[in-house]
This record gives sequence, structure tokens and C-alpha cells, in this order.
Amino acid sequence: MPTSRLWETLGGPEPLFDCSQGACRLPNTEQATFFFRGGDMVSDRTERRRNAMRSIAQAYRDAQELMTACILLGVFIWGGFWLDQRYGLKPLLTLSGVFLGLLTAGIFLWQFMKRMERRRKLAEDRRSDDRKQRSERCD
Repeated sequence: MPTSRLWETLGGPEPLFDCSQGACRLPNTEQATFFFRGGDMVSDRTERRRNAMRSIAQAYRDAQELMTACILLGVFIWGGFWLDQRYGLKPLLTLSGVFLGLLTAGIFLWQFMKRMERRRKLAEDRRSDDRKQRSERCD
């Protein structure tokens, strides 16, 4: 039973916030949903927009890191090939460039995967903390 109906049945005044569904919203309004973040009351729409912009920005940063690894791989291979052409050591420096390129790209990707895992864990912790705070404030 929604909180506003419960108050009507008991004959009391209507509460300021209806927190029956996990988020606090004003009574008799379906679109005004508010979340408390850092002491400020933020609307659901604003929060979704901020999260979408954060996601897009993070995707660009991730793509830039992956492109950096690919470019380094290409530069090392091209550098080895160019040095082979210049000094006449056909397969030796090209293979060295391939090895160094794979090594540096692998290190970049390993660090990238560790950051992604750390970011995922932080996001899970934040979500669980937000749920706890909402349930505490709405109780």
C-alpha cells in the first residue's frame, strides 16, 4: 500500500516524501523522483544524464588507450623494418621490432585491464553504498 494511501486511511496528514519504492518522490507525482547524493537532492533525470555523459567520456578514454597500444605496436614494427632496410639486416631488426611492439602493447593492455577491473569493483561498491543510503534515508 503506498504511503499516501496509508496516511489517508489513518486520517493523518500526507507525508512530505513517498519512499515506498526505494527512491524518495513527492506524493501524487510519478515524474519527480529524487536521489540524495552528497547531501544534495538530485533529480532522477539529471542523474541519468550525468551517468550517460560519464559513460561516453570513459569510452573515449578507453578507446584512446587501446589506440595508443596499437600505434606503439605499429611504430615498433615499422621502426624495425626501416632499420632493416637501412642497415641490411633483413629479418633481425624487424623481428626485434615485432617483439618490442608486442611487449609494450601487452604491457599497456595488461595495465588497461587492471584499471578496468578496479573501476568495475569501485562501481559495484558505489552502487551498494547508494542503495544502503537510499534505504536508510527513506526508512
